[in-house]
Amino acid sequence: MNSRYYIDGTLTIDLTSYRKVFDQVKRELDLNEDDTRYDTDIAYSISDNAIRIAKQELWPNQRLKTVFRVDNSINQLGFFGIDLSAIADVLSVKLLDHSNNSVKCLKEHRDSCCSDNSTEVTYERSGNYLQFNNIVSLDSNKSYSIELLTNGGNLLYWFGIGYRLLVQAVKADMYLNFFKSPDEYNSAQSSYMLLYNDLEKQTYNLYKNKIEYTRVM
Repeated sequence: MNSRYYIDGTLTIDLTSYRKVFDQVKRELDLNEDDTRYDTDIAYSISDNAIRIAKQELWPNQRLKTVFRVDNSINQLGFFGIDLSAIADVLSVKLLDHSNNSVKCLKEHRDSCCSDNSTEVTYERSGNYLQFNNIVSLDSNKSYSIELLTNGGNLLYWFGIGYRLLVQAVKADMYLNFFKSPDEYNSAQSSYMLLYNDLEKQTYNLYKNKIEYTRVM
């Protein structure tokens, strides 16, 4: 099934998670609930910073496996794309059957003057989208899905466990671009870096490999 933040390949932001970050930002900016002067700016900043942070490769927090269903109507139209706005790198792409069993790994399409006009399903990055070639070659009477493994894209992490870092990023943005307060900007940016460095350290300590050597006498 789709990731919580994707609907048929289209990137969205969950309203409940967004609201938690939005309310926290307003509290830390000392803005009353009735003061709506900066609400739109805060909303845009949350979206922009969430996507920016999600594209950073902080493994394993950022490694995400997502399954996208390719329904028959899309298959017949011959077009299916996945929004890569929040994704740093595509690691692997698999074609799955109706039971989510792997059919095959898909290759990246590379233009060549020696192309053989193959009807094989391939993928390619086009701007912020992952597009698939020859999707119409799939059996329209069967159901297929695409399994995407990426670095980046894990908005669930940054709106969940890592939401405090997102809050500091938005605060820094607001202080710099709207409140014109360099001291408060530096404070928020410092908090952001401390939180990010702490996450990096946790990631490293959790996944570093310790190799023990056996001394031969």
